[in-house]
Amino acid sequence: APAEAKKRLLKMGPLSRQEKVTLAVLFGAVILWMTGEAIGVPAVTAAMMALSTLLATGVLSWEDCLTYAPAWDTLLWFALLMSMCSLLASS
Repeated sequence: APAEAKKRLLKMGPLSRQEKVTLAVLFGAVILWMTGEAIGVPAVTAAMMALSTLLATGVLSWEDCLTYAPAWDTLLWFALLMSMCSLLASS
């Protein structure tokens, strides 16, 4: 299995620019989610920053976002739940 995996990775070639940008944005988002409370960045803000960066760099297009409605549903529910958690925790 390791030999087959290595062969397939070589066949895929190096990471593209879009893959590198996505990797960096996701890594940054995870770091912000982990440290956000300590540095004052809400999780929803981190998610919106990641989405904005992917849109600004051309990794995602606005059409991509509009054609996949479940992603928006997930983001909306995530934002609402995180807001409610923050409010409950502060009271």
